[in-house]
Amino acid sequence: MNREQFHIGTYFLQPYARTEQHIRELAECGIDLVFGMEYHHDTLELFLKYRIGAIVNGVVPGWFGANGDNAGTLASRNPLKLYESAAKEFSDHPAIWGIDVGDEPSALDFPYYGKVIERMQSLFPNQFSYLNLYPSYGLLADNTKEQIRRELGTENYRDYLQRYCNNIDTDYLSFDHYAYSSSPKRLIEDLRVAAEVCRENKRSLWVVLQANSHQPNYRLSQDQLRFQAYSALVFGARCISWACYTAGWWHHNVLDETGQKTDLYQKLKTVNQEVRAMTLEYPHYQWQKTMLLNRPSNQNDWGWFREIHIACDHPSVFMGCFVKQTDEGYAVMLYNDSTANGSKPQAATVCFSVCEEKTVRLYSPNGVRRLVADGDNKYRVVIAPDQGCFITTQSQE
Repeated sequence: MNREQFHIGTYFLQPYARTEQHIRELAECGIDLVFGMEYHHDTLELFLKYRIGAIVNGVVPGWFGANGDNAGTLASRNPLKLYESAAKEFSDHPAIWGIDVGDEPSALDFPYYGKVIERMQSLFPNQFSYLNLYPSYGLLADNTKEQIRRELGTENYRDYLQRYCNNIDTDYLSFDHYAYSSSPKRLIEDLRVAAEVCRENKRSLWVVLQANSHQPNYRLSQDQLRFQAYSALVFGARCISWACYTAGWWHHNVLDETGQKTDLYQKLKTVNQEVRAMTLEYPHYQWQKTMLLNRPSNQNDWGWFREIHIACDHPSVFMGCFVKQTDEGYAVMLYNDSTANGSKPQAATVCFSVCEEKTVRLYSPNGVRRLVADGDNKYRVVIAPDQGCFITTQSQE
């Protein structure tokens, strides 16, 4: 898995959706990574053809945190010898990018998971170990505080994520959060906490988002998909994954039970295309902070950006601040969240200046273009409701 690229994944690909046409349409939807796959040679061959990676489960002993009843028992239930035996039976394939080692474990099992993943690095040298974590609300959105503590194994979410980093040597931190079975505002808070922990511990942020519906009489809109994806981008996510593409849990997946595309397919394809357009240069930058632009008087400097602000009052324009990893350069990710406070959707004009002579580029769903300052040496970018863009500044070429 090339860590220098932005990845879009999904769960799951059931047997009724594994013809070549299905795999081709999966790639056309913008998916390049499938989680929760069992080993199936013919499917993996198609993945290789269409440049899709698989995170396979069923290779090593599985683990699910569930409701906390099994917290702290991983070592006794899954001794290392089981992973060693599994490696002897494993048939490698170039389309297998990673191996699933568990989902939503308690922090009580993190020390042993550290030993498991360290051992797997030598047992499976061509794959990374994939471990996904709880959201802040635990298994269910209506959990009580006591249930959350029981499942996480810590007093709060930040401590849960930090303990993961303290014990487990991976270059990523992955968690799921389903904003429309819990709360969109809570997604923003989870992203903020996870992004800060990733920045402090030099991890890449991965997040699993919601595409299907918790209730049978409810379907997500395209803008609800955008809200999740664009929010992840303003907090520096390097991989987003959608649940679910085929049957896994809940209702109204991207494909129905016969493998036919639902109306969600085109919505997801559109959003994924927009994300791809904005992330051409995005992986070369590291997130530092995110702020809210909601008043013209709220002016901020970031790197070579000066006096970034909106032209008139607006409920919610998120701005993620980034610094380039390899050489000098700064960037901002902007997202116009029209759903904030139940407001009427409205475009937002973001204004800024740039110190000295710099090259300014805008990456948006409409493509890439170089920005030119107005006569007053100001740059102005109009962002439509529920849209975003990535703006970079670099020394002149």
